[in-house]
Amino acid sequence: MWLQGVAEIMDGHLCFHFNEKRIEGWHYDWLGGSSTKKRSEQHHFIVVYLFDSHSSQELIVVGSVASPPFTLSSYRRQAKAVKKDKPMPLIKPARKPQAPTKAVPFDINLTLSVDYSVQVQSSTQETALRLLRLYEFCHSITLGMVKWSPSMENIIMQHLQDRHAPYHTRRRNLPVLGILCQGPEVHEASWIVSIGIHIICWWFQQPTIDWVQSFCHNHRHAVLDNVALHEVYNKCVDTLAITIDSLLDKLNTNLESLCEYLPPLHLTQPSQAICYSTLVTVMRECFMSRDNATRPEDQPKLDTSFSAYWVWHEATPKIIEWETNDSPSFLQVYRCLAMMYGLHIGLNDNALHVQSELMLFPAVWTSFVLDHKPNVLQALPNGESTFLNRDNMHGDYIAWCQDKEIHICLYSWSIPTRECYYIKFVMSTDSNTLTIGVTADAIVDTQPPVDYLPISSQKRIQRVQESPSRRLLQMNMIYTRCSSEIENN
Repeated sequence: MWLQGVAEIMDGHLCFHFNEKRIEGWHYDWLGGSSTKKRSEQHHFIVVYLFDSHSSQELIVVGSVASPPFTLSSYRRQAKAVKKDKPMPLIKPARKPQAPTKAVPFDINLTLSVDYSVQVQSSTQETALRLLRLYEFCHSITLGMVKWSPSMENIIMQHLQDRHAPYHTRRRNLPVLGILCQGPEVHEASWIVSIGIHIICWWFQQPTIDWVQSFCHNHRHAVLDNVALHEVYNKCVDTLAITIDSLLDKLNTNLESLCEYLPPLHLTQPSQAICYSTLVTVMRECFMSRDNATRPEDQPKLDTSFSAYWVWHEATPKIIEWETNDSPSFLQVYRCLAMMYGLHIGLNDNALHVQSELMLFPAVWTSFVLDHKPNVLQALPNGESTFLNRDNMHGDYIAWCQDKEIHICLYSWSIPTRECYYIKFVMSTDSNTLTIGVTADAIVDTQPPVDYLPISSQKRIQRVQESPSRRLLQMNMIYTRCSSEIENN
């Protein structure tokens, strides 16, 4: 079904508006119909066409791209369907209740006996809730809770270098970790914190990452079928719980017993399928990366000065300024180190494409359009979707080129605290060296909206550009050019 668009000239560009009255859409007019053909037809939310002006009266389609297709089905039709080859069960119909022959007068002193019951949560949801509690606890572990030692640093360095060993000489330490760990000295971590550290380190090991990516690839087509996606959700919850139980068994505990000692979880929006939306975003990015993605090396006019595989230099990163009032999350630091340690970069005329060597989830390359205009960031370089709406990841950006430097301004919106994190990257190259300057500020939105998401990127950014801010971090990162499939292609 086609939706009619209303044309309008905005800022010198021809724009089309669809469904402004919100009366069109699959739940109104995109009916599946009774025919099998209509119910098996592939639909798209967004289809973009590229035209070539052949003449004043003729346009030729030279290319198109679409969102992942989906099919329509009727749950009511399925519920009413009866297989002809299966006999109907012989069930005696319930007797129709008889109306009382005499009206019963209302008596305020009459006590009615009622059996009160509470719907028991399914076992899958109980397991999902335990996994979410475990994640929130691991996320709450700060570097101040950990007794930092050379052995802890060696574990992180080993995990990072195992992935990059073919391209880079091994390093003994990472200077940034000692600076980030400044704070009250902790003589010994509690047993439950130690378990959390084990789980975090396990998550970033290469066998675990390969296992997660294999699961996503094997089930990526479930995004086309809502029923299949719910089955994958159940399988994902059970598989992850069993795997973590096998890990915890070596630590003389299990997930159910461990949750008895974890802090309670306060869900602001109770869901019938805990973290189901998270799985949807992960599988969507995986589907796009496998079937509908164009690699940067396939783009024309690739700039070889930036386009390469880059790995952290020995003396990087160099911390210039760091706010030490709050100890950072151990999980967040580990995650950022894993994401930034090695970067594949491709640059063409109008966009910068970035992908981490260590990908947590399969996803398309992160692309920054260099047009000096507000845009929405879809995925982080490590494969995490920015539409997860957790950990302040949903964000916008403005990017441009100037004086042989690439400037990227990220705006990351924090829903719980109503703060905006403004992160600016300035990238420059000199032969085989890439320098990235990073500054991070916290901006308080004095009059935050109820929901940031319905607002356009431009209006979100305009809200905080004149607001006061405080500097959180300033550092320089130096990368060394290594062998790259981008250069080899």
